[in-house]
Amino acid sequence: TGWKSNDWVLSNDAGAAPLVGNEPIGDEFGFVFDVRLKEDSGAPLVQIGGLDLAIDRTDPTLKELLEETGKWNRFEGSLKAARLTISVNGKPWQTDLPISVPLRTPSVWKFVPAGPTDWANPYLRKLED
Repeated sequence: TGWKSNDWVLSNDAGAAPLVGNEPIGDEFGFVFDVRLKEDSGAPLVQIGGLDLAIDRTDPTLKELLEETGKWNRFEGSLKAARLTISVNGKPWQTDLPISVPLRTPSVWKFVPAGPTDWANPYLRKLED
């Protein structure tokens, strides 16, 4: 599938198939993952509960939050009451963004590479009532 695991890091080669986690946890959840972009990583896509998040270094808002190429970036967020909040490296990226699309539960999260990329610490948890 184009993925390797070494010392707690998941690395994908160019052309790797998406990496999928499929344990449904409901419509309200928190998440965290780390990503290290390389020169030829492109704009990998993260799908969380059916939401498509492009890690695009050309995005005017996101590029100000990302570390330089080759360094780790931490993404943390939550989806609660159909509102998405995400921080990148501890700084707000999306805040209280209304989500109107229904969540696709069969695939809770998916890393979709666009080129060689390193991933670490993916964690998804149900939010308590």
